[in-house]
Amino acid sequence: MKKKKLISYALSLILCTSAAAQAPSPEAFNLSSNSFANFGKKYGMVLINNMPYVKLTVGKADGLFVLDFGSNISSIDTNNFDCGVKPIGTVDPQKTKLTVDNFDFYGAGFYFWFRPSLANLSGMKQAGLLGTDAFMANVYTLNYAGQAIYQSYKANFPDDNFLKAAGFKPASTAKHYSNSFANLEDPQTTFNIPTVPVKIGTVQALAQVDPGFNDGDFYHSININEALYQALVKANIPLNKMTEQVNPISSCGGNEPVVGYQLGKGYTFSVTCTDGSSVLVTPDVFLFVKHAPADVLKACGGVGAWSVPGAQFGASFLKQTKVIVFDPFSSLVWFYTK
Repeated sequence: MKKKKLISYALSLILCTSAAAQAPSPEAFNLSSNSFANFGKKYGMVLINNMPYVKLTVGKADGLFVLDFGSNISSIDTNNFDCGVKPIGTVDPQKTKLTVDNFDFYGAGFYFWFRPSLANLSGMKQAGLLGTDAFMANVYTLNYAGQAIYQSYKANFPDDNFLKAAGFKPASTAKHYSNSFANLEDPQTTFNIPTVPVKIGTVQALAQVDPGFNDGDFYHSININEALYQALVKANIPLNKMTEQVNPISSCGGNEPVVGYQLGKGYTFSVTCTDGSSVLVTPDVFLFVKHAPADVLKACGGVGAWSVPGAQFGASFLKQTKVIVFDPFSSLVWFYTK
């Protein structure tokens, strides 16, 4: 009972406010709320299994949404809004999408794919999932330390020099995450998902940055594809097969079976920045090799369908950064390093 009261109290603190305080100089930047005064509109954030959730209004219905940069579409479960109130909108003839005229996180004309029975976590109803179709028009900052999300027009957001002086380092998402599909590697087939260069041991790969990847069971989890697994084996990177039971990964096409390993001692995972330096240098990571069936690969795509070494790292890595900025206009993800 106490746990439920704490959860209810946490939800009651989710507020949508605008920061009005004077922003400090970049050299004085810290994790206090005043430091984010010029980062845009502020939304309260609740962390569940390290994943960021935000309370949003769709029409007159309020509900809890997970921020999932690992998905290129947004989905909704109209049965999971507060007090049984359902969002009002226009349903397409195939009854697969709901277009809403009043969504406080985006504006008019945004549409969600119907996805009934979204997972209920920790006794809370999940009304929806926000994919990158909701994250193309603005710059977004996830402040894990302060449990807040900031949404800003690019023109009003601090420039690169400010971020660097404040302690952020950028990694490139070029051709994989942008404010325009025309900038993607293949505008027709490339999923618009933040994807950055990484290293596991001495092996280089590309990895999707996914705040919505629940790695609560195994802290510091990384999903890898068969190509990356083979590259690690070829490079003689020690991989210790896990003895714990590993549940299948839940994806848009169903459950994907995986085989779990722990990275050997003395080896690390890291993200490679634009200047060649490394951030998120992390030992003791868990690697899960995806073996998705052909029908799931066709439906979902993702790193499992790549022929080149690919990965996807979980929410606990991002919580570790304390603050992360997603800028689709510059195709950069900024990691806080102080």
